[in-house]
Amino acid sequence: SGLQQIVFIYGTIRGASGLPAADDNQLSDPFCVVEALSRTAGKLFLHRTRVIKQKLCPEFNETFYMPIPQGFECNRIMFSVYDRDETFGAIVGSGVDPLEQDEFLGRASVDISYLKSGEKLVEDIPV
Repeated sequence: SGLQQIVFIYGTIRGASGLPAADDNQLSDPFCVVEALSRTAGKLFLHRTRVIKQKLCPEFNETFYMPIPQGFECNRIMFSVYDRDETFGAIVGSGVDPLEQDEFLGRASVDISYLKSGEKLVEDIPV
């Protein structure tokens, strides 16, 4: 068909800065979830960083590499940052999903629809 499609995505999540305090100690326990978005509102999980405890400017420095399924037309990458809340209710077998306890801190996305094969994108984006 001649249409180019993204077949894999790799990148490094360096960190975040200026995050809001979500915990009583005026800090947060942030982590980042990276997802690919398609033109048709589809979403594909790419990576989740580890939690950095008690930081408002965490440094993740994590690299991810993810093949993209055939037919998924990726045009954006979305970065969502959450505060990890480990509550007593979210224990194994309790029926409480621990991710539902996490507090949303911010989100940003990057347009990658114009990239050609082998091109790189380096960008600092506000959440």
